[in-house]
Amino acid sequence: MQGRSWLEQYEQVHGEEPEYRAAGLVQWLMDQISRRMAELGMTQRDVAARMGTSQAYIAKVLNHHPNLSLSSIFRLADAVGLVVEGFRLVDKQTRQGFAVSPAAEGRDEHPESQGPELSTVGRASGQ
Repeated sequence: MQGRSWLEQYEQVHGEEPEYRAAGLVQWLMDQISRRMAELGMTQRDVAARMGTSQAYIAKVLNHHPNLSLSSIFRLADAVGLVVEGFRLVDKQTRQGFAVSPAAEGRDEHPESQGPELSTVGRASGQ
């Protein structure tokens, strides 16, 4: 592992762990939400009002990435005018992809929005 950054070394050792991958996905989702808020000129207070929650909760979600439920992720996306169409699962051995929602099956219209590109994740062949 000589000559590699500490992050590359960490990914090499922990990259396949579910907790590590989940944290990476949540980080990516929160980055997308933050970008959308900036595009729309929305504040945390604006998002909180649309969700019927507090600004402090939105700050915590965006900055500290608690273990969010899927419902919370969908509500947060909706508050900034986005919709989550589904997630992709890939076989650990072949990296063949599987759509998780009927809306996502057979479509690859927006490959840039399919989630983070982690060196240990890989992409499904042909995608």
